[in-house]
Amino acid sequence: MSLKPDPIQPVPEATASVARAAFRKGNPLLSLRDEFGAIFADADFADLFPKLGQPGLSPWRLALVTLLQFRENLSDRRAAEAVRARIDWKYLLGLELADPGFDHSVLCEFRSRLLAGSAEERLLHKLLEACQTRGLLKARGRQRTDATHVVASVRALNRLELVGETLRAALNELAIVAPDWLRAAAPEAWYKRYAHRVEDSRIPQAAAQREVYARAVGEDGFALLEWLGRPEAPEGLGRLPKVEVLRRVWERHFVRGPAEPPEGGGSVRLRGKDDPLPSVEPVESPYDPEARFRTRSGTSWTGYVVHLSETCQDDMVNLLTHAMTTVATGFLGSACGISISYALGRFLGLPTLNKVGPLFHLRPDHLDEARLWVARWGKYSLLLAYFVPGYRHLAAFLAGTSRLEPTVFARFAYTGALIWASCFVGLGYVAGDAWQQLIPLLHQTLHAVMLLGLFVLAAAACWLLLRRSRA
Repeated sequence: MSLKPDPIQPVPEATASVARAAFRKGNPLLSLRDEFGAIFADADFADLFPKLGQPGLSPWRLALVTLLQFRENLSDRRAAEAVRARIDWKYLLGLELADPGFDHSVLCEFRSRLLAGSAEERLLHKLLEACQTRGLLKARGRQRTDATHVVASVRALNRLELVGETLRAALNELAIVAPDWLRAAAPEAWYKRYAHRVEDSRIPQAAAQREVYARAVGEDGFALLEWLGRPEAPEGLGRLPKVEVLRRVWERHFVRGPAEPPEGGGSVRLRGKDDPLPSVEPVESPYDPEARFRTRSGTSWTGYVVHLSETCQDDMVNLLTHAMTTVATGFLGSACGISISYALGRFLGLPTLNKVGPLFHLRPDHLDEARLWVARWGKYSLLLAYFVPGYRHLAAFLAGTSRLEPTVFARFAYTGALIWASCFVGLGYVAGDAWQQLIPLLHQTLHAVMLLGLFVLAAAACWLLLRRSRA
């Protein structure tokens, strides 16, 4: 599918006449087209399409449909139906009344092109450029940032459903990549056990039968992982995404017993409450392994945390200027930890720190140095402490002892948590599978990085002293 950019034509007369007659009191989509025009152009997405091939649909229309689909929480099928049936949508898209629209699968393909071309933020940026052109967005204006939850588009699974569906997802991926190998390796019983989605099959209700089912699934998973590790297995199958998820889920939820299996069953069992948990991250669904189960302010969800930046000028409309989605673990973990330190400092006070500090190897000179550092930088110390080893929780505790306002604490501490988590999430996103290869290099260069950091801090301190002496 190629792109042949065409100039954007005005709204057809018949469509405009019917739309204005139907919406005599006005309509948001009609006003949007009249004030902003088409917003997007085909040239904005030229780099996402090949130059040769059959011409495709205009990407500027697909971009607008994508925004309207999100605004009204529509599925792809319902969004495609709205293009065919709704007058206000046809007016915004500049379509004839008799235009038949397009197949709903085109929307998924367009989103895939945006992701593949790392252009997922292009729609927001183009819309903000249009707002800035019309004076709705100004440089160096006031903004505020807040975080909210994003529910993952996956079904909530119990433990048995999770392990069964994870193995089924891995088998389906192997059936696509290496069908001949899987056909020769998979026992006949697997076709009956994993042919359908786990929630569509009848999971045993009795405790003893559920244990037998879990043991069978666990043994099947370990057997598959062992076959994938053999030399005769096709190269690369063990590194497939769903197989990696299978390995993580089995490491977290199953325990292999002694070499001699107990009477009446195999040597694999579900991990119990008394068994130590491994360090591997939990998986809530094999179809979205990065989604996490979290609880915040009485709300529980499986998904992510999204951080939204919004303009807050008194005399202008509020516009979202930036959105960043992160794994809930990083930000919430940092925010919870520093909040606990702040609460302890606020309610226990400085005398408690002087008493228990030596138990945590905090000598009096360390505490005095931390007090001076916090007194010098004030509320900004909460932001900087994330990047100074050993000072993060100490700065939060001292902020609590000084009765810093909770709103001020939250603004600076949580911003630091967001930056801190975003740095590591971004590093992991850029490094990808090469992260394991970077670890030895990081260990080798750690001392050099620390020396460089100390040199930068010393240079900054000398510059500040020189500036004060001249003043």
